[in-house]
Amino acid sequence: MRFLFIVQGEGRGHMTQAISLYQILARHGHQLSAVMVGQSQSRIIPQFFKKQIQAPVFTFYSPNFQLDTKRRGVSFFRTLVYNLERMPAFVRSLFRLRRMVRIYQPEIMVNFYDPLAAIYAALWRPKIKMVCIAHQYLMMHPRFVFPRGKRIARWAMLIFTRVSAWGAGKCLALSFRWMPDVPAHNLVVVPPLLRAEIKKMKPTTENFLLSYILNDGYANDIAAEHRHYSDLKIMGFWDHRDSPGVTCLQENLKYRQLDDIAFLDAMRRCCGLVSTAGFESICEAMYLGKPVFMIPVKKQIEQYCNAIDAYRAGAGLWGFDFDLTRFLDYIPKHRGNFKSFKKWVHSAEGVYTSLFKDQIHDE
Repeated sequence: MRFLFIVQGEGRGHMTQAISLYQILARHGHQLSAVMVGQSQSRIIPQFFKKQIQAPVFTFYSPNFQLDTKRRGVSFFRTLVYNLERMPAFVRSLFRLRRMVRIYQPEIMVNFYDPLAAIYAALWRPKIKMVCIAHQYLMMHPRFVFPRGKRIARWAMLIFTRVSAWGAGKCLALSFRWMPDVPAHNLVVVPPLLRAEIKKMKPTTENFLLSYILNDGYANDIAAEHRHYSDLKIMGFWDHRDSPGVTCLQENLKYRQLDDIAFLDAMRRCCGLVSTAGFESICEAMYLGKPVFMIPVKKQIEQYCNAIDAYRAGAGLWGFDFDLTRFLDYIPKHRGNFKSFKKWVHSAEGVYTSLFKDQIHDE
């Protein structure tokens, strides 16, 4: 069967999930015809994605969050202005999506949480089937636990999530643990999409922390905390368009442009992960038995949800600042749910192949 992927380009999670699903589909004889990646001016598509996804990769402009002046949290005003100014570009992107569908004629379109793919499906109602995949769809589950308060942010996030699923035959909600499906919402709870490379790794423990931050402004916070532990090595990765390959913030604290081979190797060897609360990196750390310290991106409700959900699943700690003392004290005590999580992850291939087989034959 022929597939077309449409991938949100914010962070690395959706892209690594796309690589993982491509690997599963390829092993079962399916064809990935093309990949469309939603892009903004502040993000770049990592080279590892272009190398590992064995299909033509095209970009289009898609709505994105804009950062505050400290480049940490989300600025709602800047986000609104930015996206309103780029409405003509988004309209052109819709026609670009339509043209790519006509050229490649996929039988199934897989949307990794990009809103324009859903708007395209709502406007033109193509006959091809669409499946949506993201951890965010778990928020539609009646058993999902939200942070206290934040009702407006929760409401807005649920609206955005439902909009991103317009036209979908199924919504696949990536989850840290098994939960029952919700047929009334076409919601299927599925295991994380971890790539084959990480499943072959043999973890060790060396005396350094790994750091991954979605927004580069958080590097200053880590640097300030690290001054109390200058002998501790921290190996960091970020998506910083204007930075060189490696940026030395201070002795024993370096950040480099996102390179997934180097990132996974560091994950295999580190004694713990200090990170913003993205779903994919947390799953990789859990699979390798690494404790995680999660700091949600400010004013980004999905990151708060991820942190709480991962904490309940035994990933590690979460907080509102990079308190290395707290995390270093916790690391020797970390136990997690290593065996049950790995079993859940290893069920992924059978789950996904069965689901797509059903989509193919569901007339």
